[in-house]
Amino acid sequence: VGRTTVAAMLAVALTRRGRKVLLATTATDDRLAWLTGLDRLQPTVQRSAAGFDVQRLAPSQCLQEYGTLIL
Repeated sequence: VGRTTVAAMLAVALTRRGRKVLLATTATDDRLAWLTGLDRLQPTVQRSAAGFDVQRLAPSQCLQEYGTLIL
């Protein structure tokens, strides 16, 4: 409980300290989108209202891409 909120707050804190952050999720709900000021998360990288990047990952697509790179 609270993992998404903690991850989003860490991303905000690191961004404020000048770090580049990509916050990725495999969750299908849009709770992270709401926390980051976006309408919906996309499979492409988006910039959040706080200045860090956010992306929704589809596990099946990631596995397929990994297989393409390795094989």
